[in-house]
Amino acid sequence: MIDALAAAVFLLPAEETPAPTPTPTAEEVKKAPPLQDVYKGKAKIRPGMQGRSVERIQEQLNGVGKTAPTTGVFDKKTVKAYKSFQDKFGYWPTGNVTKAPALKLKKLYGNGKLPAACKDGRVLCIDKTQLVLRMMKNGKQQLVTDVRFGAEQTPTRNGRFRVFSKIRYLISDLAHTPMPYSLFFSGGQAVHYSPGFHRDGYNGASLGCVNVRVYRDAREIYRSSPIGTKVYVYRS
Repeated sequence: MIDALAAAVFLLPAEETPAPTPTPTAEEVKKAPPLQDVYKGKAKIRPGMQGRSVERIQEQLNGVGKTAPTTGVFDKKTVKAYKSFQDKFGYWPTGNVTKAPALKLKKLYGNGKLPAACKDGRVLCIDKTQLVLRMMKNGKQQLVTDVRFGAEQTPTRNGRFRVFSKIRYLISDLAHTPMPYSLFFSGGQAVHYSPGFHRDGYNGASLGCVNVRVYRDAREIYRSSPIGTKVYVYRS
């Protein structure tokens, strides 16, 4: 009986070691098509591709406030940044670089040269075309974040202003909604965190204020912007 059990043990198959996943060679990684072909609708750039076209897309994303590593590889971080850009400007967030959003990104990037007013001292530089606020100090960007503005009936005023009042927590008299980290710069218009913007995105508008979508960004802007900080609201 013992001999039979021993024979059975020796007949058990050995545990197999999984084969390692092969690393793709440079030839196997698909090269991204030229951007000119994408702009003409003849090609698209997909996640995983690499090349100069991807690096250019990454540069453009960074230029409009969507952080992406300029590696030339359409990796997970780049896909996330590109999807966020697509969603922000009303495109379906597929992660694929196709004609319409690619042309939009190109135009926004081309128009995004910072005006001189944004390079002088401490400035909240607010671009109503790119829908971003850049916190600048002596020409260097300290922070960039998504913002939204007033509706057509209650527009956010363009121009050069200064922060004249700071209120850590406030309820709007008009909308009866929270306005944490308010920095007032023009009458009742302020830069502040908006729970509604955080929840609904660009499916809505403010009553003239500059709404900040990310709570920690609004807190940092408030903390770093003393009374007298310059505010420049413009279209690029």
